[in-house]
Amino acid sequence: MAEVRKRRRKAHADWEGRRVEISLDDVDEVGTFVELELVTDPTDVEAAKAVLASLAKHLALSQSERRSYLELLLARRGSGTEPGRFGS
Repeated sequence: MAEVRKRRRKAHADWEGRRVEISLDDVDEVGTFVELELVTDPTDVEAAKAVLASLAKHLALSQSERRSYLELLLARRGSGTEPGRFGS
């Protein structure tokens, strides 16, 4: 079993008429990650994805990571070589 330890800083940005939550996570032994989140209703999901993609491009965030921090931590400990997407 492993414990994920992280420090999170949050901010909000108005982008293309939407309020986007931006989180910067420093995850011990894994790296630093940016999370963009936009709350919307089910009928607006595709438009919300486009807004997030536009903001990510503007911020030069070119990679996406779908694995959990726990999965990344276990992979790194198992191989000793896999850092987080934005360094460690």
